[in-house]
Amino acid sequence: MTAPRWCETVRRAAPLAFVRDWVAGTAAIGALYLLMRVPFHPTQIPGYLLVVGFDVLEATLGSTGTRYPLWFAAYLSGLGAAGAVVSRVLRTLAVRTDVSGWRVGVAGGCVVVGAGALAFALFVSARVGVVSVLLTGGTALALFAVAGLFLRFGA
Repeated sequence: MTAPRWCETVRRAAPLAFVRDWVAGTAAIGALYLLMRVPFHPTQIPGYLLVVGFDVLEATLGSTGTRYPLWFAAYLSGLGAAGAVVSRVLRTLAVRTDVSGWRVGVAGGCVVVGAGALAFALFVSARVGVVSVLLTGGTALALFAVAGLFLRFGA
């Protein structure tokens, strides 16, 4: 039995490419978090979902106390690492092969936050109401669309 093509690509990927994807994904996730500061409610949803995701982890693992900013930065960096793994898979599935590496890393970060938003919509918001499901589900779809745009346009 042979491994799928994307497994081989991930296994043989250069370590520096992973670091580049990690940095780009973490920067994208950090930018989505900073959108919470924009006084326009639809742009604040991804940052809110990032904070809620961390608060769920904090409630599960215990209080971070005065080290909240440090652990939150580590959480965002961990999501960036997950985005780097996703970007390696996206690179093998992409239609275009001439897309810049950092664009694929940003797309990976958007996909990770979009997946978190979709999970929040399906498992948490469904108990609250239809409006919450529509808002978080729409946010997930918008983040997936942004990831697709980063993969589709630009070299």
